[in-house]
Amino acid sequence: MEEQLACGLDAAREGRIDAAVGCFAEGIQLAGGISVEIRSALERLLVVCRDMGMDSAGHEVASNLIDNLSAEPVLAGQPYEVALLYDAVGQKEKACHFYKLAMASEPCNDPLRFNYLSALVEVGKAGEMLDVFEAATERFKRSRSADLLASWVRDRGRYREALQLYQVLVEATEGPQKARYQLAAGLLFESLGDEGRAKQAYAAAVSLKPDYAYALLRLAQIEGAGYNLSDAIKHCRQALETDKTMAQATALLGWLYYRRGDYDEASENYRQYYEASGITSTLERMGNCYYALARYYEAEHVLKEMHTKCEGTSQSWMLLGQILLKQGRFSEAIPLLEKALQLGPGMNDAYRFLGEAYSALEQYQEALDAYQSYLEKAAPTPEILVDMAHAYILLDRADLAQETSAEAVDLSRCHVFARQYLALAALARDDRATFEAELSIMERLDPQIHEALKDAAEEEEEEEE
Repeated sequence: MEEQLACGLDAAREGRIDAAVGCFAEGIQLAGGISVEIRSALERLLVVCRDMGMDSAGHEVASNLIDNLSAEPVLAGQPYEVALLYDAVGQKEKACHFYKLAMASEPCNDPLRFNYLSALVEVGKAGEMLDVFEAATERFKRSRSADLLASWVRDRGRYREALQLYQVLVEATEGPQKARYQLAAGLLFESLGDEGRAKQAYAAAVSLKPDYAYALLRLAQIEGAGYNLSDAIKHCRQALETDKTMAQATALLGWLYYRRGDYDEASENYRQYYEASGITSTLERMGNCYYALARYYEAEHVLKEMHTKCEGTSQSWMLLGQILLKQGRFSEAIPLLEKALQLGPGMNDAYRFLGEAYSALEQYQEALDAYQSYLEKAAPTPEILVDMAHAYILLDRADLAQETSAEAVDLSRCHVFARQYLALAALARDDRATFEAELSIMERLDPQIHEALKDAAEEEEEEEE
Protein backbone atom coordinates (compact mmCIF):
# COMPACT_ATOMS: atom_id res chain seq x y z
CA MET A 1 0.00 0.00 0.00
CA GLU A 2 2.80 2.43 0.85
CA GLU A 3 4.30 1.96 -2.62
CA GLN A 4 0.98 2.78 -4.29
CA LEU A 5 0.56 5.91 -2.16
CA ALA A 6 4.08 7.07 -2.95
CA CYS A 7 3.42 6.58 -6.65
CA GLY A 8 0.16 8.50 -6.29
CA LEU A 9 1.97 11.41 -4.64
CA ASP A 10 4.57 11.52 -7.41
CA ALA A 11 1.90 11.44 -10.10
CA ALA A 12 -0.12 14.17 -8.41
CA ARG A 13 2.97 16.36 -8.09
CA GLU A 14 3.35 16.10 -11.85
CA GLY A 15 -0.33 16.87 -12.41
CA ARG A 16 -1.11 13.38 -13.74
CA ILE A 17 -4.47 13.07 -12.06
CA ASP A 18 -5.60 9.85 -13.75
CA ALA A 19 -2.42 8.07 -12.75
CA ALA A 20 -2.67 9.42 -9.19
CA VAL A 21 -6.26 8.21 -8.92
CA GLY A 22 -5.25 4.76 -10.09
CA CYS A 23 -2.45 4.55 -7.51
CA PHE A 24 -4.60 5.80 -4.65
CA ALA A 25 -7.49 3.51 -5.67
CA GLU A 26 -5.10 0.56 -5.67
CA GLY A 27 -3.81 1.63 -2.24
CA ILE A 28 -7.39 1.90 -0.95
CA GLN A 29 -8.13 -1.59 -2.27
CA LEU A 30 -5.09 -2.95 -0.45
CA ALA A 31 -6.03 -1.09 2.76
CA GLY A 32 -9.62 -2.23 2.55
CA GLY A 33 -10.93 1.34 2.53
CA ILE A 34 -9.78 4.82 3.39
CA SER A 35 -7.30 4.64 6.22
CA VAL A 36 -5.28 7.03 8.32
CA GLU A 37 -2.43 6.43 5.86
CA ILE A 38 -4.57 7.55 2.92
CA ARG A 39 -5.54 10.81 4.65
CA SER A 40 -1.95 11.34 5.76
CA ALA A 41 -0.76 10.89 2.17
CA LEU A 42 -3.18 13.58 0.97
CA GLU A 43 -2.04 15.95 3.73
CA ARG A 44 1.59 15.31 2.74
CA LEU A 45 0.65 16.15 -0.83
CA LEU A 46 -0.59 19.57 0.33
CA VAL A 47 2.62 20.17 2.27
CA VAL A 48 4.76 19.28 -0.76
CA CYS A 49 2.76 21.59 -3.01
CA ARG A 50 2.90 24.42 -0.48
CA ASP A 51 6.69 24.06 -0.16
CA MET A 52 6.89 24.28 -3.96
CA GLY A 53 4.88 27.50 -3.94
CA MET A 54 1.85 25.69 -5.34
CA ASP A 55 -0.46 25.86 -2.35
CA SER A 56 -3.66 26.57 -4.30
CA ALA A 57 -2.64 24.12 -7.04
CA GLY A 58 -2.06 21.46 -4.39
CA HIS A 59 -5.56 21.95 -2.99
CA GLU A 60 -7.01 21.78 -6.51
CA VAL A 61 -5.11 18.58 -7.33
CA ALA A 62 -6.09 17.01 -4.01
CA SER A 63 -9.73 18.04 -4.45
CA ASN A 64 -9.85 16.65 -8.01
CA LEU A 65 -8.23 13.49 -6.73
CA ILE A 66 -10.92 13.03 -4.06
CA ASP A 67 -13.66 13.84 -6.61
CA ASN A 68 -12.44 10.96 -8.73
CA LEU A 69 -11.81 8.63 -5.80
CA SER A 70 -15.29 9.21 -4.38
CA ALA A 71 -16.70 7.70 -7.57
CA GLU A 72 -14.70 4.51 -7.07
CA PRO A 73 -16.78 1.46 -6.01
CA VAL A 74 -14.45 0.91 -3.06
CA LEU A 75 -15.70 4.17 -1.46
CA ALA A 76 -19.37 3.36 -1.84
CA GLY A 77 -21.01 3.49 1.57
CA GLN A 78 -18.10 5.42 3.17
CA PRO A 79 -19.36 9.06 3.14
CA TYR A 80 -17.68 9.81 6.49
CA GLU A 81 -14.29 8.82 5.11
CA VAL A 82 -14.80 10.93 1.99
CA ALA A 83 -15.90 13.88 4.16
CA LEU A 84 -12.73 13.59 6.22
CA LEU A 85 -10.66 13.64 3.03
CA TYR A 86 -12.38 16.79 1.77
CA ASP A 87 -12.03 18.37 5.21
CA ALA A 88 -8.32 17.59 5.25
CA VAL A 89 -7.71 19.48 1.99
CA GLY A 90 -9.89 22.48 2.90
CA GLN A 91 -12.93 21.63 0.76
CA LYS A 92 -15.43 22.41 3.51
CA GLU A 93 -18.56 22.66 1.32
CA LYS A 94 -17.97 19.21 -0.12
CA ALA A 95 -17.05 17.90 3.32
CA CYS A 96 -20.40 19.15 4.67
CA HIS A 97 -22.26 17.30 1.94
CA PHE A 98 -20.64 13.97 2.82
CA TYR A 99 -20.86 14.60 6.60
CA LYS A 100 -24.60 15.07 6.14
CA LEU A 101 -24.84 11.77 4.26
CA ALA A 102 -22.85 10.06 7.00
CA MET A 103 -25.04 11.53 9.77
CA ALA A 104 -28.11 9.94 8.18
CA SER A 105 -26.66 6.50 8.86
CA GLU A 106 -24.73 7.29 12.05
CA PRO A 107 -26.85 9.82 14.03
CA CYS A 108 -25.16 8.96 17.35
CA ASN A 109 -21.57 9.22 16.12
CA ASP A 110 -20.33 12.11 18.29
CA PRO A 111 -16.92 12.59 16.57
CA LEU A 112 -18.73 12.73 13.23
CA ARG A 113 -21.17 15.33 14.56
CA PHE A 114 -18.29 17.44 15.94
CA ASN A 115 -16.50 17.45 12.57
CA TYR A 116 -19.74 18.21 10.74
CA LEU A 117 -20.53 21.14 13.03
CA SER A 118 -16.99 22.53 12.67
CA ALA A 119 -17.26 22.40 8.87
CA LEU A 120 -20.67 24.12 8.94
CA VAL A 121 -19.18 26.95 11.00
CA GLU A 122 -16.35 27.30 8.46
CA VAL A 123 -18.77 27.73 5.55
CA GLY A 124 -21.09 30.06 7.52
CA LYS A 125 -24.19 27.86 7.60
CA ALA A 126 -25.37 29.03 11.01
CA GLY A 127 -28.96 27.82 10.71
CA GLU A 128 -27.99 24.32 9.64
CA MET A 129 -25.28 24.23 12.32
CA LEU A 130 -27.82 25.03 15.05
CA ASP A 131 -30.23 22.38 13.77
CA VAL A 132 -27.48 19.74 13.82
CA PHE A 133 -26.38 20.83 17.30
CA GLU A 134 -29.90 20.80 18.75
CA ALA A 135 -30.50 17.33 17.29
CA ALA A 136 -27.42 15.95 19.09
CA THR A 137 -27.71 13.47 21.92
CA GLU A 138 -27.84 14.80 25.47
CA ARG A 139 -24.54 12.96 26.00
CA PHE A 140 -22.93 15.05 23.25
CA LYS A 141 -24.33 18.32 24.61
CA ARG A 142 -22.83 17.55 28.02
CA SER A 143 -19.53 16.40 26.53
CA ARG A 144 -16.19 18.13 26.41
CA SER A 145 -16.52 18.12 22.60
CA ALA A 146 -19.59 20.37 22.69
CA ASP A 147 -17.82 22.71 25.10
CA LEU A 148 -14.76 22.85 22.85
CA LEU A 149 -16.89 23.47 19.77
CA ALA A 150 -18.68 26.45 21.34
CA SER A 151 -15.35 27.91 22.53
CA TRP A 152 -13.80 27.37 19.11
CA VAL A 153 -16.65 29.16 17.35
CA ARG A 154 -16.44 32.04 19.84
CA ASP A 155 -12.66 32.38 19.48
CA ARG A 156 -13.07 32.68 15.72
CA GLY A 157 -15.18 35.81 16.28
CA ARG A 158 -18.46 34.13 15.29
CA TYR A 159 -20.28 35.53 18.31
CA ARG A 160 -23.87 35.03 17.19
CA GLU A 161 -23.30 31.39 16.26
CA ALA A 162 -21.38 30.79 19.49
CA LEU A 163 -24.18 32.39 21.50
CA GLN A 164 -26.73 30.04 19.91
CA LEU A 165 -24.57 27.07 20.89
CA TYR A 166 -24.15 28.26 24.48
CA GLN A 167 -27.89 28.81 24.82
CA VAL A 168 -28.46 25.18 23.82
CA LEU A 169 -25.80 24.10 26.31
CA VAL A 170 -27.48 26.13 29.07
CA GLU A 171 -30.69 24.17 28.50
CA ALA A 172 -28.85 20.83 28.44
CA THR A 173 -26.81 21.20 31.65
CA GLU A 174 -27.27 21.82 35.36
CA GLY A 175 -25.38 23.23 38.33
CA PRO A 176 -21.92 24.81 38.06
CA GLN A 177 -21.55 23.83 34.40
CA LYS A 178 -24.81 25.61 33.57
CA ALA A 179 -23.54 28.66 35.47
CA ARG A 180 -20.35 28.64 33.37
CA TYR A 181 -22.37 28.55 30.16
CA GLN A 182 -24.57 31.42 31.41
CA LEU A 183 -21.42 33.45 32.01
CA ALA A 184 -20.16 32.63 28.50
CA ALA A 185 -23.52 33.68 27.05
CA GLY A 186 -23.39 36.93 29.04
CA LEU A 187 -19.94 37.77 27.67
CA LEU A 188 -21.19 37.17 24.14
CA PHE A 189 -24.28 39.33 24.71
CA GLU A 190 -21.92 42.10 25.84
CA SER A 191 -19.75 41.65 22.74
CA LEU A 192 -22.91 42.01 20.63
CA GLY A 193 -23.93 45.18 22.51
CA ASP A 194 -26.93 43.72 24.35
CA GLU A 195 -26.13 44.68 27.93
CA GLY A 196 -29.66 44.01 29.15
CA ARG A 197 -29.55 40.33 28.23
CA ALA A 198 -25.93 40.12 29.37
CA LYS A 199 -27.03 41.30 32.80
CA GLN A 200 -29.79 38.66 32.88
CA ALA A 201 -27.27 35.95 31.97
CA TYR A 202 -24.81 37.05 34.68
CA ALA A 203 -27.59 37.20 37.26
CA ALA A 204 -28.65 33.68 36.26
CA ALA A 205 -25.07 32.46 36.64
CA VAL A 206 -24.89 33.97 40.14
CA SER A 207 -28.22 32.42 41.13
CA LEU A 208 -26.83 29.01 40.16
CA LYS A 209 -23.49 29.62 41.82
CA PRO A 210 -23.61 32.47 44.39
CA ASP A 211 -19.84 32.52 44.88
CA TYR A 212 -19.09 32.83 41.15
CA ALA A 213 -16.62 35.70 41.45
CA TYR A 214 -16.19 36.55 37.78
CA ALA A 215 -19.94 36.52 37.11
CA LEU A 216 -20.40 38.85 40.10
CA LEU A 217 -17.70 41.13 38.69
CA ARG A 218 -19.31 41.34 35.24
CA LEU A 219 -22.71 41.95 36.80
CA ALA A 220 -21.27 44.76 38.93
CA GLN A 221 -19.66 46.33 35.87
CA ILE A 222 -22.93 46.50 33.94
CA GLU A 223 -24.83 47.80 36.97
CA GLY A 224 -22.18 50.47 37.52
CA ALA A 225 -22.33 51.60 33.90
CA GLY A 226 -26.09 52.00 34.37
CA TYR A 227 -25.59 54.04 37.58
CA ASN A 228 -27.12 51.30 39.72
CA LEU A 229 -24.21 51.94 42.04
CA SER A 230 -25.53 50.40 45.27
CA ASP A 231 -26.11 46.97 43.70
CA ALA A 232 -22.88 47.23 41.74
CA ILE A 233 -20.86 47.89 44.90
CA LYS A 234 -22.64 45.04 46.71
CA HIS A 235 -21.85 42.53 43.96
CA CYS A 236 -18.29 43.78 43.63
CA ARG A 237 -17.73 43.28 47.34
CA GLN A 238 -19.20 39.78 47.10
CA ALA A 239 -16.72 38.99 44.33
CA LEU A 240 -13.86 40.15 46.55
CA GLU A 241 -15.15 38.13 49.49
CA THR A 242 -15.05 35.05 47.25
CA ASP A 243 -11.66 35.84 45.75
CA LYS A 244 -9.61 38.34 47.74
CA THR A 245 -6.87 38.31 45.09
CA MET A 246 -9.18 39.51 42.29
CA ALA A 247 -7.44 42.77 41.47
CA GLN A 248 -10.02 43.61 38.78
CA ALA A 249 -12.71 43.77 41.44
CA THR A 250 -10.63 46.16 43.54
CA ALA A 251 -10.14 48.46 40.53
CA LEU A 252 -13.84 48.29 39.67
CA LEU A 253 -14.77 49.09 43.25
CA GLY A 254 -12.57 52.20 43.06
CA TRP A 255 -14.36 53.29 39.89
CA LEU A 256 -17.78 52.68 41.42
CA TYR A 257 -16.99 54.69 44.54
CA TYR A 258 -15.58 57.49 42.36
CA ARG A 259 -18.80 57.59 40.35
CA ARG A 260 -20.77 57.80 43.61
CA GLY A 261 -18.63 60.70 44.81
CA ASP A 262 -17.07 58.69 47.65
CA TYR A 263 -13.52 59.76 46.85
CA ASP A 264 -11.93 58.50 50.09
CA GLU A 265 -13.09 54.93 49.43
CA ALA A 266 -12.23 55.26 45.75
CA SER A 267 -8.66 56.39 46.45
CA GLU A 268 -8.13 53.56 48.95
CA ASN A 269 -9.29 50.91 46.47
CA TYR A 270 -7.16 52.39 43.72
CA ARG A 271 -4.18 52.37 46.09
CA GLN A 272 -4.71 48.67 46.81
CA TYR A 273 -5.08 47.93 43.11
CA TYR A 274 -1.87 49.79 42.29
CA GLU A 275 0.04 47.90 44.96
CA ALA A 276 -1.28 44.60 43.56
CA SER A 277 -0.87 45.35 39.86
CA GLY A 278 1.72 48.09 39.49
CA ILE A 279 -0.31 49.57 36.61
CA THR A 280 0.82 53.20 36.42
CA SER A 281 -2.46 54.56 35.00
CA THR A 282 -3.97 53.81 38.43
CA LEU A 283 -1.90 56.68 39.83
CA GLU A 284 -3.81 59.10 37.61
CA ARG A 285 -7.09 57.79 39.02
CA MET A 286 -5.74 58.27 42.54
CA GLY A 287 -4.73 61.81 41.57
CA ASN A 288 -8.29 62.54 40.46
CA CYS A 289 -9.60 61.31 43.81
CA TYR A 290 -7.17 63.41 45.82
CA TYR A 291 -7.92 66.46 43.66
CA ALA A 292 -11.66 66.04 44.30
CA LEU A 293 -10.86 65.88 48.04
CA ALA A 294 -8.69 69.03 47.80
CA ARG A 295 -5.73 66.92 49.01
CA TYR A 296 -3.43 68.65 46.56
CA TYR A 297 -0.12 67.55 48.05
CA GLU A 298 -1.04 63.86 47.75
CA ALA A 299 -2.46 64.38 44.26
CA GLU A 300 0.75 66.09 43.15
CA HIS A 301 2.86 63.31 44.69
CA VAL A 302 1.10 60.40 42.90
CA LEU A 303 1.05 62.19 39.55
CA LYS A 304 4.74 62.99 39.73
CA GLU A 305 5.39 59.36 40.64
CA MET A 306 3.43 58.37 37.55
CA HIS A 307 5.48 60.69 35.35
CA THR A 308 8.73 59.16 36.61
CA LYS A 309 7.49 55.71 35.52
CA CYS A 310 5.98 56.63 32.14
CA GLU A 311 5.42 59.61 29.88
CA GLY A 312 1.95 60.10 31.31
CA THR A 313 -1.16 61.18 29.46
CA SER A 314 -2.50 64.53 28.36
CA GLN A 315 -5.09 64.18 31.14
CA SER A 316 -2.48 63.47 33.83
CA TRP A 317 -0.38 66.50 32.84
CA MET A 318 -3.42 68.77 32.72
CA LEU A 319 -4.55 67.51 36.12
CA LEU A 320 -1.13 68.22 37.59
CA GLY A 321 -1.31 71.72 36.09
CA GLN A 322 -4.72 72.26 37.70
CA ILE A 323 -3.34 71.13 41.06
CA LEU A 324 -0.57 73.71 40.89
CA LEU A 325 -3.07 76.40 39.92
CA LYS A 326 -5.08 75.56 43.05
CA GLN A 327 -1.92 76.11 45.08
CA GLY A 328 -1.17 79.44 43.40
CA ARG A 329 1.90 78.06 41.60
CA PHE A 330 1.05 79.68 38.30
CA SER A 331 4.51 79.76 36.67
CA GLU A 332 5.02 76.06 37.41
CA ALA A 333 1.61 75.16 36.02
CA ILE A 334 2.20 76.67 32.56
CA PRO A 335 4.77 74.14 31.20
CA LEU A 336 2.65 71.26 32.52
CA LEU A 337 -0.42 72.52 30.67
CA GLU A 338 1.67 73.00 27.53
CA LYS A 339 2.86 69.40 27.90
CA ALA A 340 -0.77 68.29 28.08
CA LEU A 341 -1.46 70.09 24.79
CA GLN A 342 1.63 68.56 23.23
CA LEU A 343 0.46 65.02 24.11
CA GLY A 344 -3.19 65.68 23.29
CA PRO A 345 -3.88 68.63 20.97
CA GLY A 346 -7.56 68.06 21.55
CA MET A 347 -7.26 68.80 25.29
CA ASN A 348 -9.12 72.06 24.88
CA ASP A 349 -9.61 72.68 28.61
CA ALA A 350 -5.84 73.05 28.95
CA TYR A 351 -6.11 76.36 27.04
CA ARG A 352 -8.64 77.60 29.57
CA PHE A 353 -6.35 76.76 32.47
CA LEU A 354 -3.44 78.40 30.64
CA GLY A 355 -5.57 81.53 30.35
CA GLU A 356 -6.14 81.48 34.12
CA ALA A 357 -2.41 81.03 34.81
CA TYR A 358 -1.32 83.85 32.49
CA SER A 359 -4.03 86.15 33.82
CA ALA A 360 -2.88 85.50 37.42
CA LEU A 361 0.67 86.39 36.33
CA GLU A 362 -0.66 89.61 34.69
CA GLN A 363 0.43 88.37 31.26
CA TYR A 364 -2.83 89.46 29.75
CA GLN A 365 -2.05 89.14 26.05
CA GLU A 366 -0.90 85.54 26.58
CA ALA A 367 -4.05 84.92 28.59
CA LEU A 368 -6.20 86.25 25.73
CA ASP A 369 -4.35 84.09 23.21
CA ALA A 370 -5.04 81.02 25.32
CA TYR A 371 -8.72 81.89 25.74
CA GLN A 372 -9.08 82.49 21.99
CA SER A 373 -7.58 79.05 21.31
CA TYR A 374 -10.08 77.57 23.73
CA LEU A 375 -13.02 79.31 22.01
CA GLU A 376 -11.98 77.96 18.60
CA LYS A 377 -13.28 74.56 19.68
CA ALA A 378 -15.72 75.34 22.48
CA ALA A 379 -18.79 77.46 23.04
CA PRO A 380 -18.19 80.60 25.11
CA THR A 381 -19.15 80.66 28.77
CA PRO A 382 -19.84 83.74 30.88
CA GLU A 383 -16.78 82.96 33.04
CA ILE A 384 -14.38 82.80 30.07
CA LEU A 385 -15.82 85.99 28.57
CA VAL A 386 -15.55 87.81 31.91
CA ASP A 387 -11.88 86.80 32.22
CA MET A 388 -11.27 88.08 28.69
CA ALA A 389 -13.10 91.33 29.41
CA HIS A 390 -10.92 91.78 32.51
CA ALA A 391 -7.77 91.31 30.37
CA TYR A 392 -9.00 93.73 27.69
CA ILE A 393 -9.67 96.44 30.27
CA LEU A 394 -6.19 96.09 31.74
CA LEU A 395 -4.73 96.28 28.21
CA ASP A 396 -6.71 99.54 27.60
CA ARG A 397 -8.88 97.91 24.96
CA ALA A 398 -12.20 99.07 26.33
CA ASP A 399 -14.07 98.54 23.05
CA LEU A 400 -13.30 94.79 23.06
CA ALA A 401 -13.93 94.64 26.81
CA GLN A 402 -17.41 96.10 26.32
CA GLU A 403 -18.19 93.79 23.39
CA THR A 404 -17.01 90.70 25.30
CA SER A 405 -18.76 91.52 28.57
CA ALA A 406 -21.99 92.30 26.67
CA GLU A 407 -21.80 88.83 25.15
CA ALA A 408 -21.36 87.39 28.66
CA VAL A 409 -24.44 89.30 29.85
CA ASP A 410 -26.44 87.86 26.94
CA LEU A 411 -25.50 84.38 28.16
CA SER A 412 -26.24 85.12 31.84
CA ARG A 413 -28.38 88.16 32.57
CA CYS A 414 -27.66 88.09 36.31
CA HIS A 415 -23.92 87.49 36.14
CA VAL A 416 -22.70 90.31 38.38
CA PHE A 417 -19.11 90.28 37.15
CA ALA A 418 -20.21 90.37 33.50
CA ARG A 419 -22.31 93.45 34.27
CA GLN A 420 -19.51 94.97 36.36
CA TYR A 421 -17.04 94.77 33.45
CA LEU A 422 -19.68 95.95 30.99
CA ALA A 423 -20.15 99.04 33.19
CA LEU A 424 -16.39 99.62 33.56
CA ALA A 425 -15.81 99.27 29.82
CA ALA A 426 -18.68 101.67 29.10
CA LEU A 427 -17.22 104.15 31.61
CA ALA A 428 -13.79 103.93 29.93
CA ARG A 429 -15.40 104.60 26.54
CA ASP A 430 -17.53 107.44 27.94
CA ASP A 431 -20.68 105.52 27.06
CA ARG A 432 -22.72 107.13 29.82
CA ALA A 433 -26.06 105.61 28.79
CA THR A 434 -24.78 102.03 29.06
CA PHE A 435 -22.93 102.84 32.28
CA GLU A 436 -25.99 104.36 33.95
CA ALA A 437 -28.17 101.43 32.86
CA GLU A 438 -25.74 98.88 34.31
CA LEU A 439 -25.30 100.98 37.48
CA SER A 440 -29.06 100.90 38.04
CA ILE A 441 -29.21 97.10 37.52
CA MET A 442 -26.21 96.55 39.79
CA GLU A 443 -27.96 98.42 42.61
CA ARG A 444 -30.39 95.52 42.76
CA LEU A 445 -27.93 92.69 42.02
CA ASP A 446 -24.99 93.63 44.23
CA PRO A 447 -25.07 96.87 46.26
CA GLN A 448 -21.38 96.57 47.13
CA ILE A 449 -20.29 96.50 43.48
CA HIS A 450 -22.82 99.27 42.79
CA GLU A 451 -21.01 101.51 45.28
CA ALA A 452 -17.61 100.60 43.79
CA LEU A 453 -18.83 101.57 40.33
CA LYS A 454 -20.14 104.91 41.63
CA ASP A 455 -16.74 105.57 43.20
CA ALA A 456 -15.03 104.73 39.91
CA ALA A 457 -17.29 107.15 38.04
CA GLU A 458 -16.56 109.93 40.54
CA GLU A 459 -12.80 109.33 40.20
CA GLU A 460 -13.18 109.53 36.42
CA GLU A 461 -14.97 112.89 36.71
CA GLU A 462 -12.31 114.27 39.07
CA GLU A 463 -9.54 113.28 36.65
CA GLU A 464 -11.34 115.02 33.81
CA GLU A 465 -11.64 118.21 35.85
